[in-house]
Amino acid sequence: MLIQSKRVILFLTMFSITGLASTSSLGASLSLDEMAKQIAQQHNLNASRVVDNFTISSSATSVGKNVIFSYILAIRPNTPKNKIDQFVSEWKAEMIPRVCQVNASNDFFKEGLYYTFIYFDRSRKKITQYSVSYDTCMKI
Repeated sequence: MLIQSKRVILFLTMFSITGLASTSSLGASLSLDEMAKQIAQQHNLNASRVVDNFTISSSATSVGKNVIFSYILAIRPNTPKNKIDQFVSEWKAEMIPRVCQVNASNDFFKEGLYYTFIYFDRSRKKITQYSVSYDTCMKI
C-alpha cells in the first residue's frame, strides 16, 4: 500500500508542477512568485485525488518562489522509527530525481522557483521536510 500511495502522491505533485510551470504562453507574463502561487492553487484544486487509505490530506501554499506541498499521512504515532526512516529514504530517492526530471526544461525552476515537501503523521507530527531546487538537481 505504501508504494501505491507514493505513486498517487507523486502523480498529483508532478501534475501540479507540470500543469502550469511548463506552459510557455503563461510564463511570459508571470513572475516567479505568481507562478508559485498558480502551482499551489492547481495542486489544491486536484488535492482530493490524492486522498486514499494512506494519505489523509494534501495541500499546497506558496511563499515567494517556494511552493510548499504538505501531506498528512495515515501513519500512526506509534509506528516504529525504522519503518518511518525507511519510508522517508525510499520516498526521497524516488521523489527528488522525478522532480528534477519533470523540471529539466522549466525556466521558472532554473530561475529560482523551488519546491518544499512536508510530510506529517496523522497526529500532525512532522515526519520529514525537504526542498528541491535547480541547485539540488545539479548535484545529483
